[in-house]
Amino acid sequence: MQGVRWLGGVSALWVALGGGWGVASADTVYLADGSRLEGLVETLSADTLELQTGFAGEIAIQRDLVVGVTTDQSATVALADGRTVEAKLDYAPETGRQSYTVGGASYSVAATATGALGPIRQIAPQAIAVNQEKAKQAEQFVLPEASLAAPKDGDYWSGEFQLGINGNSGNTDNRSILASAAALRDTGPTRLSLSASVDREQEDGDQTAEEYQGEARYENDITSRTFWYVQEKLERDQFQNLDLRSRTTFGPGYFLVRQDQLIFKVRAGLGYQYEDYTDGESSQGEATAELGWDYAQIIDNWLKLTHELTVYPEITNSPVDNYTLDSVLAAQVPLASSTVWGVKLSLENEYNSNPQPGVESTDTTYAIGVTRSF
Repeated sequence: MQGVRWLGGVSALWVALGGGWGVASADTVYLADGSRLEGLVETLSADTLELQTGFAGEIAIQRDLVVGVTTDQSATVALADGRTVEAKLDYAPETGRQSYTVGGASYSVAATATGALGPIRQIAPQAIAVNQEKAKQAEQFVLPEASLAAPKDGDYWSGEFQLGINGNSGNTDNRSILASAAALRDTGPTRLSLSASVDREQEDGDQTAEEYQGEARYENDITSRTFWYVQEKLERDQFQNLDLRSRTTFGPGYFLVRQDQLIFKVRAGLGYQYEDYTDGESSQGEATAELGWDYAQIIDNWLKLTHELTVYPEITNSPVDNYTLDSVLAAQVPLASSTVWGVKLSLENEYNSNPQPGVESTDTTYAIGVTRSF
């Protein structure tokens, strides 16, 4: 029967036998096609009636397939007028009228007068609220990119802010600030990610680090596994004599794993890189390539691990000898039992196979900060 999950072809047999077994309470649910099901009505929401049966366990029935309900005992019922009462329900299939008894007084209306079941909006509203809260919390532990469907609530945006401040005084006076923000607009088949970060450090009053980064990437699914993307990355680092580095790339990508709590995808693209330096050296631009992966995993609904690795070979200038490599590894856990506050640890490595004179080839950043998600 369409609209009844876990029922399959046994409904006719169940109705023919005229009853159930192993169910303490014999509530009856009447369906639009004239059949009926017996069991224990657990909840009735705006969309679904959940019925505990002795032959198939719990089944879910679309509300618009239900024309009436008879309960063996009183149940908590939310009415259309806003009241929540203890009521015993009764449906008369001969007349198509749904009645409910509250405190000895009975009320009866045509079951379809104001929609299925008349004025009865919910059964067991507290249980429905608990289930909705559990579902909302469960969504916190599903990676956005896992689903091909658009969010049901139309809320496409998610993201987080991170702030880390470190310092000490004594023999040395150190101060550091790391701030970042990231946002993702996920419609199911398309994704737009935006991020920006600032890293500033001082030691004994002298600036020892000053780096700014920004990134935008758009992805569009071709199939459930393949997609194409276009990406722009901007970077400025005073201590690498880098006034501006811009990388624009585009190409195909592929999901090796695409599950609720595990995402692993690879990408390969071509593009253009432009660099301008602060030491007076002339700016330069050349074609570049991009090879990389993105990994994200949620472990035990508690720990989130991510790793982004990208290699940029200069394809017009001996790519084996001239390339840069970016790696960002992060671990994030909730702060106490919060669903929006967390603590994030990250390790970022930037390797340049041919750095400017006086600049180290590897730049490593360690960070710990508090995050606020939205």
